[in-house]
Amino acid sequence: MGSEKVIIMSCPQMERLARETTGLFRHYAVPVEYSPIDWGNFPDEFPDTRLNALAIRNSQVWFLADFSDPTEIFRQLAVIYALPRYRARSLKVFLPFYPTGTMERVDREGAIATAMTLAQMLGAIPLTADGPAKIFILDIHALPERFYFSDNVIPCLETAVPALTKSFHCK
Repeated sequence: MGSEKVIIMSCPQMERLARETTGLFRHYAVPVEYSPIDWGNFPDEFPDTRLNALAIRNSQVWFLADFSDPTEIFRQLAVIYALPRYRARSLKVFLPFYPTGTMERVDREGAIATAMTLAQMLGAIPLTADGPAKIFILDIHALPERFYFSDNVIPCLETAVPALTKSFHCK
């Protein structure tokens, strides 16, 4: 991680987890801080979002996202796209659920492969000083979906199955 600090940010749905995650790192040499985001709205309901730009500068930024509600994707992408422009040194986006993953291919005329559309939207994340953002996705539906993403991002497909299996064996 180097000597720079890590800033953890999140969408409102993941705030509790983000704060708890920050606490797990209190005994590490690298400072890890939670930086809240003001998820306000204008009267017309469009986002009026604000974050601490100074905290981001030259920091590693981890963003905990939740795209399970389609109405929240735009506001979260707006923040994610802004982070490199506020000079985040690096960016990691944690997306525990890839909601369009089950629609990854066209199997009948007129169908839309929305998994590719969402991958293209994530692929538009600007580069950081250290290069492409890394997007960690848990248990994606089909492994070929990794090739839907542009070279601007690095998809890191992970699995939670071992942790889930282990929890079944707990007493």
